[in-house]
Amino acid sequence: MAFGLKPAYRSLKAYRALALVDQAGAALDRGDGPQASTLLRQAAVMGFKDGRVVTRIAYHAARAGDIASLAIIGQRVRDGKASTDEILVYGERSLAVGNDEDAADALEALSPDLPLTETVRRVALQAGVLNARNEIQTAERLLRDTLPSIPEGKTTTLRIALSRMLIREGGEAEKKEAEDLLMSATRDQGNDGASAARLLVLNRVGSSPETFVEAIEILRSHPSFLPSDELIIARLTVLFDPSRKKEALETFVGRLKENGATIPLRLVAAHWLLGQQAYGSVLDLIGPDEARENVSALMARFEALTGVRSWTESEDMLEASRGGVLPETLFFLLKARIADMRDDNPADEAERRQFRISLKSATPSDLLFVARSAEAFGWKPEAFAAWRTLATDSNLRPAALLGQLRTMPPTSTAIDGTEIATALHSLQPNNPTTQLTAAYYHLLSGKDLAAGISLARRLLEADPTSPNVRRIAAFALLREGQASEGLEIFPDDNREDRWRVVYSALLSAAGRQDDATEAARAINKDNLDEGEKDFLRGVLP
Repeated sequence: MAFGLKPAYRSLKAYRALALVDQAGAALDRGDGPQASTLLRQAAVMGFKDGRVVTRIAYHAARAGDIASLAIIGQRVRDGKASTDEILVYGERSLAVGNDEDAADALEALSPDLPLTETVRRVALQAGVLNARNEIQTAERLLRDTLPSIPEGKTTTLRIALSRMLIREGGEAEKKEAEDLLMSATRDQGNDGASAARLLVLNRVGSSPETFVEAIEILRSHPSFLPSDELIIARLTVLFDPSRKKEALETFVGRLKENGATIPLRLVAAHWLLGQQAYGSVLDLIGPDEARENVSALMARFEALTGVRSWTESEDMLEASRGGVLPETLFFLLKARIADMRDDNPADEAERRQFRISLKSATPSDLLFVARSAEAFGWKPEAFAAWRTLATDSNLRPAALLGQLRTMPPTSTAIDGTEIATALHSLQPNNPTTQLTAAYYHLLSGKDLAAGISLARRLLEADPTSPNVRRIAAFALLREGQASEGLEIFPDDNREDRWRVVYSALLSAAGRQDDATEAARAINKDNLDEGEKDFLRGVLP
């Protein structure tokens, strides 16, 4: 009897995990992404060893926009194992992230005989692929030809798709037609009808205040209106009429509190409000109780308090939360931030010293949070130290190495970058981003140039239109003594200062010294690390 207990227990856990996944799917259906994410995480912890659970989590996570999960579903499509729903989600989400090739592959994988609802989604997907390939008239014609053959109550998706195309065209006649289509689509009582109302609000940005407010009321009165829609309304109101910003923010915060908005939604709202420097609104939305119970809420309230220079309340909040939701490492980091903002250099140095000491005993989850926080503050040395400590965890090593590359201190050399990029490349040899990074540092440092040149050639063969690939390939040609050829493929748009360095070097090596000197003047050397500065000094007089 005892031998059967373990499989039975696992089966029960899988059953419960599948129930959670179904609840997550229902949350997505009603547009509640934060709740869906919470449920999917719970299901993953409970049923990570069960293949059915993993597949269903990937399906719903892909629906929510998770790229890694979308890749899992894509493999199922290619293997011929995907359901019709999975194929459609793969196509729809691929199209949403700008990958019309994968969306087209999904279309080919669909059966020609589908139920009505799936047929509507297929037509919308097909029109989207045509539109993405600039076959706009063909896409519009497909939608217009299909609409009359679909029962009135099932046309919402197609009306929205056609409306989006018309709005993008930008003409008054097109906007008017889109308006009529959307008004009829808002009669749909479900989430698609609410989506039409959201698009209607967007379509009326720039129109008269009365018609804009009317669209807002249509959205607010829709049965599938969500508390998160208040953020859309607030953002568009501030964009449309900045003079109403104070009123819009007060209304926004008041409605969120009145509707009992969840902590995840309040945090999304707080992030936007911080960007608006509406610190008082953040403090109104995220109170002391939320900060004591949730570290992300504490961070939002901390940013707001320091924004209004309330140093005492900031420090009191940190002290009260220390050892609770606030780990030691983050405690010292935030204390250092206060000292830095107050120009208290001795206290700043002391807190940063304590921060570095605390890294040695921090848990991986705390380190991850601290690394991201320090990076968000722009504190590269502290972020780099946290990422470097995290790199000792094999599960987090790829992300930690990427974090180190993003936060390399200004004193870092090209060899430093090469060692990190090489380690990352060895873990993810087929990842194009990893390949690009490794090639860049090999070419910059001159260490194992052959490897960098070989990587650059392979990348160019695989994707000759990518601007970053062309920059790397031009860098490789520079190292091979073919600067003129490198200039021929180097893109025109090079806002990053490191690429301006490469461009200046190409001009110099091609004998265009005056142009090289002029290009170098546009480089902000504060954005370069020591290795890039050394390279620039080596190619320009």
